[in-house]
Formats: sequence, C-alpha cells, structure tokens
Amino acid sequence: MIPNLVNTVKGYTQQEQEIVKSITEAREKMVGATSVSEKAEANNELTSALNNLMVIVENYPDLKSSQNFIQLSDELAGTENRIATARRDYNEAVKEYNLKIKKFPIGIIANMFGYEAKEYFQASEESQEVPNVQF
Repeated sequence: MIPNLVNTVKGYTQQEQEIVKSITEAREKMVGATSVSEKAEANNELTSALNNLMVIVENYPDLKSSQNFIQLSDELAGTENRIATARRDYNEAVKEYNLKIKKFPIGIIANMFGYEAKEYFQASEESQEVPNVQF
C-alpha cells in the first residue's frame, strides 16, 4: 500500500524525488530490520518521511483531490492505526512476559534457562513532531 501511495504522489510531484526516495529507503529499512531497536528506528524514519509527504500534499490541491490519493491516504491512516494497535499489543505482551520471568517460582526456572527481560517498542520523540517543510 505504501508503495502505491508513493507512486501516486510521485506522478503528481516529480520535483519531490527526495521525499519519495526517503520514504522508499525508510520502508526498506523497516522490512530489513531484525531487532526491536532496528524496527523502532526504521519506524521513526518512515513516520518522519511520511509526515514530510503529508506537508507536501497540503501544498498541492490537485493531489489532495485525487480519488486515488484519497483512497490510499485513508488506507494509510488505517495502517497507522493497525501499527499503533500492534505496538501497544506487543508492549503489553512484553510487560506480561517481563513480569512473569521475575515472579517466584517461574523466575527461578526462567533464570536457569537464560530467559531475559525484553525491550519495549518505543517511538522516538522526533517521530511525534510535525516536520517543517519549506520550498
């Protein structure tokens, strides 16, 4: 879905190649990430790139009114909601896991077999900021 959104925008805004490239690179990093910290970093880059894209969209009324863009934008919003839900579910599971391996008697067994606390998936503060794009 994200590549379709990028291609739709690309058709309307050829001069914005840098934004398209940053989204593509961030998406590739997200797909290739193996650890939670790598995924969180890639998620932050993708969020930042998509925020830059949305700022550009506001400057192109034809793009905002394109039916394809509207549909893809709605799908992207849904995807962002699903990602937020998955992140929340993951963090809840990590919280339960971390608590379980510390409680007696499971903690003793977990320690014997090398179970360790897992890290939470957290977005950086930067990913929450709206980018300032100037032309």
